[in-house]
Amino acid sequence: MRNVTGAEVKAAMMEKNISVVKHHDCCICGVWVEYKRHEERLFFDSSCGCLGSDPEPREWDDAADWINMQSNPDNKKEIAARFGIEL
Repeated sequence: MRNVTGAEVKAAMMEKNISVVKHHDCCICGVWVEYKRHEERLFFDSSCGCLGSDPEPREWDDAADWINMQSNPDNKKEIAARFGIEL
């Protein structure tokens, strides 16, 4: 299965107007932490129900790395689809 690039993640989110991608739920409160796109910038928002923090700037390659590190092909396809990428 092919790997994706940060540029591809950015292009897919922009093209499909995706502004939020769920990453995982907090093991304490259950609220999702997520990637957020604001215009052409990407942020990681870990401010769940038990932790208040500001979204942290991320590089587009960080999101691509998360997709590419998946060893289970079904998980990789599902996470890529969250960003608007079909594998």
